[in-house]
Amino acid sequence: MADNVDDSQAAEAKSRQAAIDAVSHRPRGLGPDMSDGTPRCRECGEEMPAARLARVPDAERCVSCQEEADAEADAEAAAQAVANAEKD
Repeated sequence: MADNVDDSQAAEAKSRQAAIDAVSHRPRGLGPDMSDGTPRCRECGEEMPAARLARVPDAERCVSCQEEADAEADAEAAAQAVANAEKD
């Protein structure tokens, strides 16, 4: 018989797998907005640092916006995992 720890571990495993699937199946980005000739974040419009583009050439967002988007995606995946665990 499953207990709360087993349920929690199952939910965590589903959440982790959902996050891995989201990243591994994500289409490659369009890159930064170049409409004015300067690479800019597609979210906030700030200029993209050269170091960011050197590490992630197809980055669409600056680090701050990407961290925010990742946090939102993680929260959604966790909520979905909990909802799925409650169904099981």
